[in-house]
Amino acid sequence: MELELLCPCFLLYYHLHTKQKTIFWTRQNEDVKLSQIGVVADAFWKEIPSHHKDVELDEFIVMPNHVHGIIGIAGLEPEFKLLSRNKKRLISPLKGSLGVIIRSYKGAVSLWCKQNNLQFAWQPNYYDSIIKSPKGMAAVRK
Repeated sequence: MELELLCPCFLLYYHLHTKQKTIFWTRQNEDVKLSQIGVVADAFWKEIPSHHKDVELDEFIVMPNHVHGIIGIAGLEPEFKLLSRNKKRLISPLKGSLGVIIRSYKGAVSLWCKQNNLQFAWQPNYYDSIIKSPKGMAAVRK
């Protein structure tokens, strides 16, 4: 099944889970704030466009054990940026694809944690869906 994409840009909503329960937040009395890893996850997210051309960031939020974000990826041939699920396993991720962007992001956060002797692990995968309309975008942004 081929996916129909919006041109010249398509948007994806996804979230990445960690194996820990509340790794990105800390609680101090009644206050909840980002943990050290949460601050890094937030900062590294904001750096994605400086590492991947044709990428625009939209909404993003750090939750206790996962992140939600919307990424726009533009380019001359956006149909190659996302492959239908049955083709994903047949080839390696393409440069500029969502898979490469997410792998880079997850790798950067994981490396920072390792270099700072913090235990951290992402789940091996991520979840995405294409936002196909302004109504869909409004729903996801809520």
